[in-house]
Amino acid sequence: KYNATDYGFWYSPVVIVKYALNAKTKIALRGEYYQDKDQIIIATNTLNGFQTSGFSTNLDYKVNDKVQFRIEGKMYHSKDPIFQDGKARNYALTTNMTIQL
Repeated sequence: KYNATDYGFWYSPVVIVKYALNAKTKIALRGEYYQDKDQIIIATNTLNGFQTSGFSTNLDYKVNDKVQFRIEGKMYHSKDPIFQDGKARNYALTTNMTIQL
């Protein structure tokens, strides 16, 4: 187990691919992995620490020069059941609207 006087190692590679369908619509795919087995940054109190992969896709629509809408789906999978209700997988569907002032 890691303590504050030890040296530790954690990492998080991320790959993002974006594509513009047209001037107003863009899509993106994202793949990521986060490894903090020694629980330096994220404490899970599990045998394998925080070792989680994630995939997401989003669709951005530029309503006008000041407003953009996004819908995004995400899936995370962990080596241990660290998510809500003791599960090793987590899913989310989110939307947002960004307004530039």
